[in-house]
Amino acid sequence: MDDPLQIHLFEEDAGEVSPPEEGLYLCTSGWSYAYWEGTVYPPGTPPASRLAEYVKCFATV
Repeated sequence: MDDPLQIHLFEEDAGEVSPPEEGLYLCTSGWSYAYWEGTVYPPGTPPASRLAEYVKCFATV
């Protein structure tokens, strides 16, 4: 992930899962992406543990 805006979004309020605005939820279309290792998932996270890490960042899929 080289985009400075994406890096900033991951750094700001890390671990907060409440919606930024009442009734608005941000999510992704999936959660098991190997290239997220080191950003959403800690390095070395096994695929079976990715959802548990995902829910620390997002409240919905």
